[in-house]
Amino acid sequence: LLVTLASQLFAAGGLLDSITLDLLGTSHKALYGRYRLYSSVSWGLGSIVMGGIMDALHNDFEPNFILFASFTLLLVILVTWKLPNLVQQQNSNQEEDAISVTQQQEQQNDHEQPRNDEEQTAAQGDNQQDAIDPEISAANRQSIGHLARTLLGNPRVWGFLIETVVMGAGMATVEGLLFLYMVQDLQTSNLLCGLSVGINVLMELPIFAMAPTILRLLGHDGMLAVSMVCFFGRVYGYTLLTPDTKYLILPLEATHGITFALFWVASTNVSKALIVQVGAWNTTIPMIVQTLYSSVGVGLGSTMGGWAMQVYGARAMYRFVASMVAVLFLLHMMASIVTRVWWHTGFLPDHPSECRRGRRTTIHAENDNNDSEEPLLSNAQEPTGENDSNTDTP
Repeated sequence: LLVTLASQLFAAGGLLDSITLDLLGTSHKALYGRYRLYSSVSWGLGSIVMGGIMDALHNDFEPNFILFASFTLLLVILVTWKLPNLVQQQNSNQEEDAISVTQQQEQQNDHEQPRNDEEQTAAQGDNQQDAIDPEISAANRQSIGHLARTLLGNPRVWGFLIETVVMGAGMATVEGLLFLYMVQDLQTSNLLCGLSVGINVLMELPIFAMAPTILRLLGHDGMLAVSMVCFFGRVYGYTLLTPDTKYLILPLEATHGITFALFWVASTNVSKALIVQVGAWNTTIPMIVQTLYSSVGVGLGSTMGGWAMQVYGARAMYRFVASMVAVLFLLHMMASIVTRVWWHTGFLPDHPSECRRGRRTTIHAENDNNDSEEPLLSNAQEPTGENDSNTDTP
């Protein structure tokens, strides 16, 4: 338990998502799925390899822990030396702006009555500090209280955050408890457990690759609705399996790839839309969403799901989870219909005009300049027609 807790304290999924979105920029954020799919590839291959190792070594866990530690060290090295340092790039531009501001101030002072040396030095220092570090100035102007009022004062944002927690809880019962159900109730091998992960990853890849097109066709509301349908259909299917039909877990797990990929792309793009509306907090907002999903949702799902599995059995637990997400789907569809009929917009933040109204041009002047250029990530440039269709799409 202590090792698990310590490892979760340093989980950086939300940070990597926010960095990726920053590198892509607003105009190219729909391409996020093209980069997220590489994580799915490694997840699927790793699960198959580790499942085979455990079967070959008769459930010896040590080799897998050694592999995990080795790849974690490699990740740290890559992040440290290869990840683009946006802070240094921004500081370089900000220093140039600071020099320009100082020169303009000096020219103005030539036409005004000179001030004493102390006042002039203080004024120049303030101007230079604001130019060098606009993020601090922006954070001072937009306090945590303003962030809370902007986000939590909107019922649609509340709905998105609640859906994130519920889906996180549901996913936890699959990712954390499904293997126990497979091994104990369905009498499967460790290799079949690994293959089930590999199958669901195969379905994630095309969805992540075609994320811009799917987002344009379905929007955030549609993507989450399809994700929920696939989830409760798959989880209820678990309860119908027996040791004789255990291999049917593979086609069921294929729908998990659809569930996760659609949910993850939609939630990430909603986070980006909220960043644009608020005008700052590029890292804080994705981390809030990630925390609600990974900590609150997964924590509740793992704890309550494990208790229900022990007391009532795995089938009863999965029937309850399927019913819970089915109810969430009905509420989601009702909210989507109401917001479209009454306010002519989607339930989740998904309307380009909302993002434009929420933009803070002062804070985002540098970001807007970057968005007019190619994204900083390599190979992210798309054909002109597709990019134009996705511009300013939350």
